[in-house]
Amino acid sequence: MDRKECQKHIEQVRKAVMCDLTGLDAERSILTVRLWCRNDGDRFDLCCYYDFSPYMDMLFRRFDPDVKEWIHKQYTNLKEWFLSGRDKFQNIYDEISGNNRRRKSAGEEVCEKYYVIVTKYVEIGGNMTILYSADFSLKGEIVAIDDPTGYYRGFDYYREKGYALSKAEKIISDNIRLAGEELLLKV
Repeated sequence: MDRKECQKHIEQVRKAVMCDLTGLDAERSILTVRLWCRNDGDRFDLCCYYDFSPYMDMLFRRFDPDVKEWIHKQYTNLKEWFLSGRDKFQNIYDEISGNNRRRKSAGEEVCEKYYVIVTKYVEIGGNMTILYSADFSLKGEIVAIDDPTGYYRGFDYYREKGYALSKAEKIISDNIRLAGEELLLKV
């Protein structure tokens, strides 16, 4: 598959995920949402931000507006929290050292450090089953799609259990392993 064709598939999957998440069947689906860090070095900051409990997943029935608002709230709160601890000492250090180079804004730094994992569960045969997870930047853009179970078989397997795939789920299922371990939509 050449680069142009791969980009076409990536855009198709991005649209399918957004369509799928915004059109959730609230009776049969649930979303777990977790704020997470890109590097292990940032995990301590995340623990401090969450008061040492970063493993708490939030549960939602609707993506739009509930999850979108939650992501925006986390972005705003993290930016304020990040600024409150950093700028007090950074400004003094910059004055003393004569450091005049342009620093990144707090929003850029927060977006580089943290992201949100949204995992979709659906009821299949009386059990809640993970279909996929999508990583969102704190600005609400999809950056990756993955199968968090670690043993991806495709969603067609669930048809045998009586689950009817939507058109969007079929597109996601067919393309989730497009680029190796996870479908990276934005580098």
